[in-house]
Amino acid sequence: MICACIGIKLLYTTPEKLLHSPRFLNALKNLYDNQYFSRVVIDEAHCVSEWGCSFRPDYLSLQNLKGQFPNTPTMILTATACPRVREDILRHLGVENCLGFIGSCDRPNLSYEIHAKRGNGAWTNDLLTILKSPNFKDKCGIVYALSREECDNVAKKLQESSITVRNRI
Repeated sequence: MICACIGIKLLYTTPEKLLHSPRFLNALKNLYDNQYFSRVVIDEAHCVSEWGCSFRPDYLSLQNLKGQFPNTPTMILTATACPRVREDILRHLGVENCLGFIGSCDRPNLSYEIHAKRGNGAWTNDLLTILKSPNFKDKCGIVYALSREECDNVAKKLQESSITVRNRI
């Protein structure tokens, strides 16, 4: 039986989901067996390295993907890895003889704003003021939150204020 998700062009998941959900992994194997699985991309790969700033042990399980999907090309991405971390990533993932591309992180098409976060939930009102300002008309942005619950709460408040939201973690 072919997985019902073959219409998906790009599927994001986490190493934790791969490691802790046999059902999800079986669905990926089904896609692979039916030649609907074209590549593995490991983003935020610095999380593999104990030298990285946000080590996540479940990232180490990604080294098993090559054995599970042997004919699938793999791409490993990170924007924050110094040479020591890059070497550690390749060692942990068992990668040899790969092509490496290093580029600038300068993104002139992006602008960043950082605002102080007031306590007691007042910051969500500050966020609404910013998003409803003329500077944001017909624009999009990313709001980072520290937990799933906070993401859900912020998304709900923005939606209640008629702001289109796509809540993704």
